[in-house]
Amino acid sequence: QAKIDFQRGHDLCWKFQDSAGALMEFRKALIVRESGLGKFHEDTGRTYYWIGRSLVKLKEFEEALVAFSRALRIFLRVLKTSHKYVKWTRSAIDSVFLEMDEDKEILQEYKRAVEDSIEYERVGDSLRKKGKLTEAIVQYRDAIDNIEEYHPDAADLYCKIAIIYRRQGEFERALDEYRFASEIYEMSLGADHPETVKALGNLVEKRRMGQLSMALMQQLNNTDIQ
Repeated sequence: QAKIDFQRGHDLCWKFQDSAGALMEFRKALIVRESGLGKFHEDTGRTYYWIGRSLVKLKEFEEALVAFSRALRIFLRVLKTSHKYVKWTRSAIDSVFLEMDEDKEILQEYKRAVEDSIEYERVGDSLRKKGKLTEAIVQYRDAIDNIEEYHPDAADLYCKIAIIYRRQGEFERALDEYRFASEIYEMSLGADHPETVKALGNLVEKRRMGQLSMALMQQLNNTDIQ
């Protein structure tokens, strides 16, 4: 179904110049692909790229930048830097800033911040896999600091931090991170997006786990007193 939605979106975008219709189809494809394939998959990245292209045609430049930067984060993890989609995405970001009549220096700062954020996340993932959880959190925080406050990639990073806190048994801190993530997902991707649904589910589950943990601690304390 995602392939059909994607192709329909592509046809609407280029054959019929119906950017609004194309955007709707690409977003339908995105929900299926991101929930089924995950974020870091080439097809997910391509869908974000074409969402960005549709948004540019609709003059929704800020939203287009979000889509392109998310696509770039995916492509730099799953494709070689010489791949056409990496080149196209970087070029698309340049084109958006040109359309917005922004200074070249602002463009360079934006691109540098996005790529720094991507690298911080990559290092954080490596540290997390090695069990260096505190150092990983520092890298994830740095990655968040280099992108917009309500960017969906920031929500992804908050979720990674939450997972670490959860594994460390720090349920309240994990809840805070999931709360940040769910708010961002809902604002940037919509209430029906799989990441929003998953984050809200995690929020409910971890709140329950936190309550169970506190109840257990209270029971142990009472046992000690007796």
